[in-house]
Amino acid sequence: MKSLTLIPYCPYPVDSGAKSIFVKHLDFLKGMGECHVASARKRPVGTGWNNMYINRLEKRGFTVSLRDEGKFTIKYIIAMMYGSLFKGFHMEKAFGHSNLYHRYAFPEDWWYSQTKSVNLAEIHYSYWAHLPCSCPKVIVVHDLWSDIMWEGDSKETRDLNTADLLVTLSYTDCLKLVERGINNVHWSPPCLEEKTFPDSKKVAIVGSENRHNREGMYWLTKHLRSNPLPSGVQIHCYGGISRHIKGDVGLFPEGKYADSSKPYAECGIVLMLTVGGTGIQIKGIEALANGRAVIARKGAMRGLPDHEKGWCEVDTVEEMVELLERVSKDQQFRHKLMDRARSYYRKYLEKNNILNELHEKYRRICPS
Repeated sequence: MKSLTLIPYCPYPVDSGAKSIFVKHLDFLKGMGECHVASARKRPVGTGWNNMYINRLEKRGFTVSLRDEGKFTIKYIIAMMYGSLFKGFHMEKAFGHSNLYHRYAFPEDWWYSQTKSVNLAEIHYSYWAHLPCSCPKVIVVHDLWSDIMWEGDSKETRDLNTADLLVTLSYTDCLKLVERGINNVHWSPPCLEEKTFPDSKKVAIVGSENRHNREGMYWLTKHLRSNPLPSGVQIHCYGGISRHIKGDVGLFPEGKYADSSKPYAECGIVLMLTVGGTGIQIKGIEALANGRAVIARKGAMRGLPDHEKGWCEVDTVEEMVELLERVSKDQQFRHKLMDRARSYYRKYLEKNNILNELHEKYRRICPS
């Protein structure tokens, strides 16, 4: 099978949840046959492309096509002006599903001409769900922008209805789309290998320094500044979020890390603090896949089925600290939570099951 996938920017280095999804689908499509990658080298949208990363993909057997940068059309100019205006005024909620900056990023004729030579076209993000295809079309829905943007969901729903298959990262988003009357929806979360590490009572917070993660860190540290951590409890902060520890007692910045397993190899307990944003948090899936005891602020594990939670959920920061003390000091209870995380992973998030189900869906709409 020949496939074409549209990603808005370079998938390397794999340093974000979105890029890990790009790589998941690139590997998946390559496993089904030839795969062509379409993107943009420069704005609107495109960033991160250079010859090193293009060569890296080509050595893996992909072909790469970047949107023509030489055509300064009226639509291109409008898109750039729109983006500059609303970003300049910090009006991110104006970037709904069909905002002009994203909608005009990829010309319809440029895209359609590339779909003529493939059996299946895959598009990441709903922004470009309207693009016409001469073959079956799959939209990978990273987020439902209608949840947080001003535009609403009418146009989003109409555009998504043009797809032969919608793949959502969030289980909650999958249910929402079905409620809108869209039936060809499949939930396929980030897939990670299961790993096993020795027990540890060390505690981890993992995340970038985006504003939602910063809010979560402030939610915790505001409490700790007047209510110190219990004796013997230390929290180690990994990633960009570690830069936002301001002399907080009991919190230790570990900085960036090259091996994605490092926080989970060193810490047996993981705190999930971030409740802002949309979609799903890959850090929560990492913690479950690595069999760690997860204590989550309510809403932090959004996007995952919660019929039988693989984590402990708390409503308040006081409850989190109280539970953290118990989990760190009671080894038997900690092991129980670790087993709960592993059981949840094997039921809902096991990598091979996710890929096999995705393969069946793609083959169903494109048997050739």
